[in-house]
Amino acid sequence: ATVLAVERAHAGASVAIVCPMLLTELERALRRPRMRSSIRLDAVPAILQWVLGASEVVEDPATIEEVCRDPGDDYLVAVAKVQGAAIVTGDGDLHALRERTTIRILTAREYLDLVGPSGPPEVGPT
Repeated sequence: ATVLAVERAHAGASVAIVCPMLLTELERALRRPRMRSSIRLDAVPAILQWVLGASEVVEDPATIEEVCRDPGDDYLVAVAKVQGAAIVTGDGDLHALRERTTIRILTAREYLDLVGPSGPPEVGPT
């Protein structure tokens, strides 16, 4: 579902918002040994470019509040808050915030259900 979500962003269903911190985290994740069965190391730059092709790059957040069970996810909440954006993720620590934040936090499947086959939805904060 994650790949389909990026493909829908490429098709104009929405704009993915990324920041340097997220791109660094993504690259690190793609280079992990456990990913070797799915992704060759030499494919990582192309995958990052593919993500960037569907994205608007914004600055890392200037202020990061402690709101997540995993403090490493706090920057994502800060970016979403500043940009008025939703977070599309499979991360359970972020989904645990759903009841405590106005930021919309969606799984990739929920995002795909919203964008449907043709047009952009409103996926900002509720």
